[in-house]
Amino acid sequence: MFESGAEMRPIISILRRISQISDQFHFDGKENFRKEITTLLSQINCKTLEIQLPSTMPPLPVQVLCGNVYRNWSKFDSGIFAFPKTGDKLPLHDHPKMEGFIKIIKGKLLVTSFSLLDFDEERKVREENGEEKNQRIRPAKFQGTHLLDETSPEVICLNSTTGNIHSIESLDGVGAFFDLLIPGYDQFDGAVPCTYYQCNEQNPTVGKIYWLQIIPDSTLMGELKLPIIPNLD
Repeated sequence: MFESGAEMRPIISILRRISQISDQFHFDGKENFRKEITTLLSQINCKTLEIQLPSTMPPLPVQVLCGNVYRNWSKFDSGIFAFPKTGDKLPLHDHPKMEGFIKIIKGKLLVTSFSLLDFDEERKVREENGEEKNQRIRPAKFQGTHLLDETSPEVICLNSTTGNIHSIESLDGVGAFFDLLIPGYDQFDGAVPCTYYQCNEQNPTVGKIYWLQIIPDSTLMGELKLPIIPNLD
């Protein structure tokens, strides 16, 4: 279903620079590293990755396919997520203490995002609504939606504070995106799992605060077989 080229020189060059950036910067809200990473990722597409994704897929018992591109989970995590058909999606979820970057490589995708409140703001909202002890819900500010097309060089940055809670949905048949998370999961010794959420408001307004319900992860995922880059030498 998925074909690959013999070498991945463009992507190796990009990931090598990202690896260097990961060593140099502390993720403390500074924008300089985000700008360079965004510029680097804007070059990524199926040609850069030297893969071919089909325009249609046979019926599959999963909603999402995922595979690693390069595995160095202490520095960063990079991979490709593919949606077999229109309407398949990754539901609202977060990546605590991590910077996330999304570059579409196939189809059309809708990215919806929320931002958690800081400690004092969340405490105030909980007190005002009598929800101090309810840990099954979180107040979050709606950041809006982004429509991404495979022809666009746009890269979505969902950093550790703004837009960290997000969902991604395919709008036009097979959809796929390159995903980068900094730092990698191993840097946290596996102690930073994703939390999944549900927003019951059908048409949220940008800038307003909504209660997100914490839910179990029920996404059906399968393996996307890709040639993993063993090293960046």
